[in-house]
Amino acid sequence: KKYDEAIPHFKECIATLRELCIPKYLADATHELGLTYRMMGKKEEARQQFWEALVLYEKLGIPKQVEMVRKDMESLGEPSAQ
Repeated sequence: KKYDEAIPHFKECIATLRELCIPKYLADATHELGLTYRMMGKKEEARQQFWEALVLYEKLGIPKQVEMVRKDMESLGEPSAQ
């Protein structure tokens, strides 16, 4: 049940990182929020966060993180964009 408590904290963190324009940490927090949703069984919410993180990591040119998010998306049954 701690996952439910984590969600608002992640959302607050993500909003702050957007305001401060810190894309790497924004991508990390977005990915972590997706992982939290996945652990809660909320596939659609997880998928949305993973897509956002994937786009950010691709823009930042961080292939290791791109691959990690793609694997997380595949765990949801989502074909990741190549």
